Amino acid sequence: MCELCNGFCANRVGDKLGWLDCCLFIRERKRNKVMRWILKYIFRNRYVMVLMLFGCDDVSSNGNQPNTNEEQLSFRIEMLDERNYGMVIDGNGEYHIDISPNYQSIYKMKATTNSSRTERITWTKNKSYRWSNGIVVDDYWLVNPASYTKGGVGYSMVGFMPEMIGSSVIIYGKYYNLVDSVIVHIK
Repeated sequence: MCELCNGFCANRVGDKLGWLDCCLFIRERKRNKVMRWILKYIFRNRYVMVLMLFGCDDVSSNGNQPNTNEEQLSFRIEMLDERNYGMVIDGNGEYHIDISPNYQSIYKMKATTNSSRTERITWTKNKSYRWSNGIVVDDYWLVNPASYTKGGVGYSMVGFMPEMIGSSVIIYGKYYNLVDSVIVHIK
């Protein structure tokens, strides 16, 4: 049994480095006491609680709002085929793309705003995908979740996997409260 922590660590008789386990245990116990004190302070002090609940601004798109009434927000997204995989846009504005049956096919998303400032664009999709390397299964991010504009134009990459052949996906771009989307049919 350990003399420092009264048996709460992995310290065993004859273990020459067991005191390190105790030191880590004591440091962790002190850290937990500090965290408990911080939480008690926040919940006991109503002013801090109100400030935390209501004192935050909208931080989407860097928290910037248009400077003047003349600066109107506009937003449009489109998909680009820079690697010549094959892409057709039909009369409804839907994309029909060809992807490789053997490896990931990369396309580029382009977002256009009328802002000269650096702005944040967030990207999402309508479906979730899973990816596995045979050992681990994880979420697959089809589109990079955020990008920034330069000169009113921002880009994000989209990676279609061979398993997605025969399906459709909707990719959304968001800029402030404006949302645009493209429908992609994968063949």
